[in-house]
Amino acid sequence: MTPLSRGIFFLFLFLLPLQTVWILREVSLDGSKWEYGTIGIFGTDVVLLLFMVTFLGERIFSWKRNNPRSFSFSFLFRGVIAKGALLDARTRIVFGSLVALLVWSALSILWAEDTVLARYFFVKMLFAAGVFFVARSLRYQFASYGALILFAGAVLESMLGLWQFLLQDTIRSTIFGMSHFEVWRPGVSVLKNESGRWLRAYGSLPHPNILGGISCLDAHFGLFF
Repeated sequence: MTPLSRGIFFLFLFLLPLQTVWILREVSLDGSKWEYGTIGIFGTDVVLLLFMVTFLGERIFSWKRNNPRSFSFSFLFRGVIAKGALLDARTRIVFGSLVALLVWSALSILWAEDTVLARYFFVKMLFAAGVFFVARSLRYQFASYGALILFAGAVLESMLGLWQFLLQDTIRSTIFGMSHFEVWRPGVSVLKNESGRWLRAYGSLPHPNILGGISCLDAHFGLFF
């Protein structure tokens, strides 16, 4: 991985919590928005796609430069298979399970009632698998840098969540994909006690539970470092 593709990947990790999205389709059920039926292009999706194009282009160019006479996509595929044969049994099981899941997800498009939505989430799964494979291939030094970037993003999210809870308010921002949540509105995640309703912190994320998960990640990294 060259410094260019590695830098784009680290940028993706840092921007991961942001929910900036261009909504292409919204679906309503019983008068309410169906979140799982919404189709949109996230800003991080664009960064991740740019990384994958750059990363694959670098790999193909490097392979072609080292094998100028025998290069072809079939030769590249055979090289990947040969490299996979060198993996230990446990790793082959993990990789095989992931590939089987992707194949099953692709086949499920054939009998899905909403084929457009099925294709959309299949592409999402391909992106997730790509991140997994790339993160696993990072050297220890660069993996540590990636962990530090995730830690920095978690710290920022935790500070934003603390600020939201203390003020009991959030800021609407289209650029950062942040919605305005009011404590009295139905559907907004709140805590109830004898004092009334307390707005739970969202950060820049779609639900407080996700912010809680990131805060736990922040605490674990803090103990590690």
